[in-house]
Amino acid sequence: MTAGITGAHSGPLQLLDSGFSAACQGRFLVKRIFRLLLIPAIALGSGFAQESGSRKTVWDGVFTSAQAERGRDAYAVHCSSCHFEDLRGLNGPALKGQQFVDNWREDSVKSLFTFIQTSMPRRAPASLSGETYVDIVTHILAVNEFPAGSKELSTDALGSIQIVGKDGPAPIPNFSLIALAGCLAQGPDDTWTLKNVAAPMRARQEKPAAPEVQASAARPLGTDTFRLVYIDSLRPDFLAERHVGQKLHAQGYLLRNDQGLGLSVTWLEAVASTCAQ
Repeated sequence: MTAGITGAHSGPLQLLDSGFSAACQGRFLVKRIFRLLLIPAIALGSGFAQESGSRKTVWDGVFTSAQAERGRDAYAVHCSSCHFEDLRGLNGPALKGQQFVDNWREDSVKSLFTFIQTSMPRRAPASLSGETYVDIVTHILAVNEFPAGSKELSTDALGSIQIVGKDGPAPIPNFSLIALAGCLAQGPDDTWTLKNVAAPMRARQEKPAAPEVQASAARPLGTDTFRLVYIDSLRPDFLAERHVGQKLHAQGYLLRNDQGLGLSVTWLEAVASTCAQ
């Protein structure tokens, strides 16, 4: 298998799609830079939403008030110097409000937990107990006005709980990092698409971890098609011509405009030699 690298694609200019007007491109640049500051690396035409099935959401009372109070105390000791006591942000991004919710909605609580655990506190990541990190997550949820319930949140339950806005599941925001699995196809004029794509998953880094790529091998295919933007930036590590008709794991920035769905790619990797179901 071969994979793309992010180095040739790291600047925000590389994400611009010819389908956008100059004014829209300018807004995209500002938003891309802002998002990169908000989400440090540890890391729709068809109005799709993330697959959620019958999973619980943060509106189902998934933590207790007592747990959130413990989290408030732990947050004050380990987090407030960067994010301020009321979570409005200081030397770190805000952990409350609509921007925070938009950064994490249509993703699992486990994703938020993992991000915090592996990157915070800034000078000592992963230095707290798992229970303390869970408590801090519940404090963040409580401040964002998600309701408390009668049962404490446990590490085992994190992956089964979805973060959604007050109106329920919604399409993943434009320009978000996403992961896809689909079939690579070549079109006219050296255009490339990923076909038979199921609902995308939110991603937290431009380069996927090995388990994420492995999961794509087992993911069922779907019906959406994404045009792949700046696929040549992955050369010579990924040569698209060698993977036509193969099932790929793709990662990059979601582009949704009048041309339909697109992906400004940061990573491509073959996960199956054919696209047979």
